[in-house]
Amino acid sequence: MTRMRLGTTIAALALALVACNDDNGPSNGGDTGTLTLRLTDAPGEEIESAVIYVSQVYLIPGSEEDGERVVISDTPASYDLLSLQGGVTALLGSEEIPVGSYEQLRMVVDSARVTLVPPVLFDDGTNTALLKVPSGSTSGLKVNLSGPIEIVPGETFWVVDFDVGQSFVFQGPPGGPKSVHFKPVIHATAVDVAGSISGTVTPAEANATLYATVGTDTVATTTADGTTGAYTFAFIAPGDYTVLARATGYDDATLPVSVGDGEDVTGVDFTLVATVVPGSISGTVTPAASAATVYAIVGTDTVTTAAADITTGAYTLANLPPDSYTVLARAVGFQDGTQGPIVVAEGQNVIDINFTLSP
Repeated sequence: MTRMRLGTTIAALALALVACNDDNGPSNGGDTGTLTLRLTDAPGEEIESAVIYVSQVYLIPGSEEDGERVVISDTPASYDLLSLQGGVTALLGSEEIPVGSYEQLRMVVDSARVTLVPPVLFDDGTNTALLKVPSGSTSGLKVNLSGPIEIVPGETFWVVDFDVGQSFVFQGPPGGPKSVHFKPVIHATAVDVAGSISGTVTPAEANATLYATVGTDTVATTTADGTTGAYTFAFIAPGDYTVLARATGYDDATLPVSVGDGEDVTGVDFTLVATVVPGSISGTVTPAASAATVYAIVGTDTVTTAAADITTGAYTLANLPPDSYTVLARAVGFQDGTQGPIVVAEGQNVIDINFTLSP
């Protein structure tokens, strides 16, 4: 992993803050700075189009929900987030504001229109749904800030990540009818200290999804390129992360990553291992009343055991990795019964391995 100076967020708002002093609160003496917001995005799985309708963006100086608003933009606009990729941005607004410290950034999102990738449909048989979010069109959606937005002399940039992977929660079978809930998850950090994490996932055809997490909080998500396996988390706040790579049919893989101020951390690479689908061995033990215990053995090691049902004698040795087994049935007052080798292939359920124990 090399260092230089989680790109699956659905939206990044770059805030350029130009200020005249470093007051602890918004200035009442006439000093102002200019706040400019820009929007960018990265793709989301199963989503062909995600349009959000924003009617206002504003700051609140203090921590109180009903604090005085400092409006950055109140011009209604729509943004197709998936068209803003690969560094492409869209202007959200620009406004002079008092210098000082701002504790909250809020976006008033009236609704979102989501179109699914064909041939996946929603429960109503269409591939497009208009979604509302509680309080999104009134008090607005609260952006999780990495720290207060300080309007200071000079120019400061902020980036707000609107994470599509977490914001649009789908329910339903793979490839089948879907229902969706719109629960926006938004993070923000200062661009002048923001870094990035990038690397590759092998095999590329796994189409892995990657998550940058801090504790139990997922800060950003992204998908690896299906041809090259490359991925990037852009606009990552300085700190310590766990990067998780996850793909269907493969075991999860994680790596710890530390990002310093303005660092682009590269070479965070993963080689995923295909998930081994376990098999099983099942059968019966006669007499059932013997209350036998059945053992799956490889060499001299017992891999697992199962108790035979005292009414039917049925047993199942479950979660067996692919291997060649000796199966042993043992009960008090009876001679041991053994069978083998019993070969279990990946995902194979071997049946009718039956025992009749002798006293």
